[in-house]
Amino acid sequence: MSVAAYRASSHFGLGPRPGELEAIEALGADLWLARQLVGRPAPAALTDVPPSDVSLREMLAFQRDRNMMRQAGDMRVTSAGDYLRSTMLPQFEARLDAAIATLDGFRERLVAFWSNHFTVSTAGARTLIASSCVAFEHEAIRARLDGSFAAMLRAVVQHPVMLAYMDNLDSFAANSELGRARGRGVNENLAREVLELHTLGVGGGYDHRDVRGLAALLSGWSMGREGDDSGRFRFREQGHDTGTLRLLGRDYPQPGLARGEAALDDLARHPATARFLATKLAGHFAGEGADERVVKALEHSYLDSDGDLPSVHAVLIDLLLEGETSLRKLRTPNDFLVAALRGLDLAGEDLEQVIPAHRLETLAAMGQFPFQAPSPAGWPDSAEHWGAPTALLQRIDWAHGLAARLGSKVLPTALAAYMLPPQAEGSRRAVAAAESAAQGLTLLLAAPEFQWR
Repeated sequence: MSVAAYRASSHFGLGPRPGELEAIEALGADLWLARQLVGRPAPAALTDVPPSDVSLREMLAFQRDRNMMRQAGDMRVTSAGDYLRSTMLPQFEARLDAAIATLDGFRERLVAFWSNHFTVSTAGARTLIASSCVAFEHEAIRARLDGSFAAMLRAVVQHPVMLAYMDNLDSFAANSELGRARGRGVNENLAREVLELHTLGVGGGYDHRDVRGLAALLSGWSMGREGDDSGRFRFREQGHDTGTLRLLGRDYPQPGLARGEAALDDLARHPATARFLATKLAGHFAGEGADERVVKALEHSYLDSDGDLPSVHAVLIDLLLEGETSLRKLRTPNDFLVAALRGLDLAGEDLEQVIPAHRLETLAAMGQFPFQAPSPAGWPDSAEHWGAPTALLQRIDWAHGLAARLGSKVLPTALAAYMLPPQAEGSRRAVAAAESAAQGLTLLLAAPEFQWR
């Protein structure tokens, strides 16, 4: 196994499946990664996930019907929890299946990175969006990965799931018809997070006047609740600010949807956005405290290409695949679980037999249940957060339980040959010297080299 092949599969991707390293070496690690930048099909596991407008429409109908039944004293009311378990959990499982089975690990890692950058979360009992988060990721992130950051930003901010998460569905300007009728003005949550978390970043040169200006520019950005546009983005002109609005020193005089879109495009092209995004990408792929030259190269590529994402992502391959940079990132719980199941190549009945505990319950116990990031900032991307002794002990306990159930169904030395990096000879020797297959598999999954990608 070459260092480049393992690095492509494990660090850029989601961890090797049986035969993946050989496929990478046959094609060449750089080409294997580059071919994933554009034009790849969506994971087959997500085929049955309904579009967001369908799931949102169904949730709105469920909420209306439930309220009517409760008002009528009908005791047959389905609880919101039961409804969500029947709609949301299968989609989260499908998302896990997609990651475990994908042949495009680098692309799926990029999807996960940008999805975390544009976090939506069901934490705080946000039932409206719970069954639409996977569709949001598919429609606003995965479907925009071949284009520009500006196009992704617009798709994200106009998506009903993001608008609902950031309380923008009823954000109407005080001087608008709907604002006057309701006696309240705009909600600034979405504007604040777009500036602080999605584009310019903290210290990016904006102040609260810009937050207010962007909130006004995004006033009336909402979702249809009835008829053909139910569950879809809807611009409510009657709730939009009618005055000339200002953002970062630029005036946007003509009221309407277009000026909000123009403001987002301007934010996407801002040098502070290029710097902020380059720093985050470098931290995720080059390691914490990434070399400034990596940040600068990503920043320049972003500005030179007008934010073309495949061009920016290609820089990661050019600089980090064969470079001297020490690529080490502690696997998050989701990364750890996915890498383990990819390496073991368990599916169907085998998976059900050896993992009686729900995979989602495992992620919940490890502190990373899907789409429940604690804040709009997303899941932390640092070893400091995920590497506490108690958290690592949970991984070892899970590995021990999995290994005990698998028994002699696997050959740990064969798994260690591709699941551990080339330099992990000490851990390979420990696996080979284990007294049983179960002990060997536990040592493999608990190996320090497997905890890091």
